[in-house]
Parts: sequence; structure tokens; C-alpha cells
Amino acid sequence: CHNAWGVNDANVVCKQLGYSAAGNTPYYAAFYGPSSGAILLNQVQCTGAESTIIECPVDSSPPTTCTHLQDAAVACLPISCDDGDIRLMEGDEKYEGRVELCLGGVWGTVCDDVWDTPDARVVCRTMSWRSVGYCV
Repeated sequence: CHNAWGVNDANVVCKQLGYSAAGNTPYYAAFYGPSSGAILLNQVQCTGAESTIIECPVDSSPPTTCTHLQDAAVACLPISCDDGDIRLMEGDEKYEGRVELCLGGVWGTVCDDVWDTPDARVVCRTMSWRSVGYCV
């Protein structure tokens, strides 16, 4: 529900989704259209320090006064990057995951056709990790 919805709430949602943790835009009144189903949170009051929206303080009473015409929304900013930046996404640990590369200020994936151990070692060295052992 959009009651008390603001920039800090938008920033936490965007950070949780892997976008920039600052400068995001909150929207109100079902800006992208009303949803359906249960309305689970009301009076969300994030400080901005939280990692997920579930960690934010909320009104503990059921949001019975809210309708889907009051659905909250956000517009997230992408994380900026420089050509050649590399990151690992969606791994269980910071040292594993899907390889993504920045080109033209946009993050994209790397196709695994002919991908092998030497390629993985280059990624690990680029990220200042030792390229021995499990870096494959």
C-alpha cells in the first residue's frame, strides 16, 4: 500500500532487486496499474539501511483500508558501470555466480560457448582473486 511510501522505501526495493541503492523514484496510486491478490504491507517506513523490504518497519495491523488503487511502485536506476567492468551475479557467495560484463554503460551476460577454465581464471584475476583451486 502506498501509505507513507517514499524514496527510502523505493531505494531499498531497488537495492534488493540489484539496482542502484540511491536516486530511485517512488510512485503512488497504482502508477503502473492496479494489481490483484493480497495487500501484504502498509505504512512501510524504510530508513534506507535495510537490505530487503521485509526488514523495514511497517504498520503491524492488516492493511484493511488499502485498495489496489493504492499499490506502491518504483522506478529503479541501473547501477552505472564502465566498459570492461565485470561482476558475478546470483551466486550463493560473492565469489561465484553468472558472469556479467559492462559495455557501453550496460550490464550484459557472457555466452558460455567455448567458455572454459582459462576464461574463468581471467575473470578471477580481473576481480583480484587467485586463479587457482576452485576458480573455474
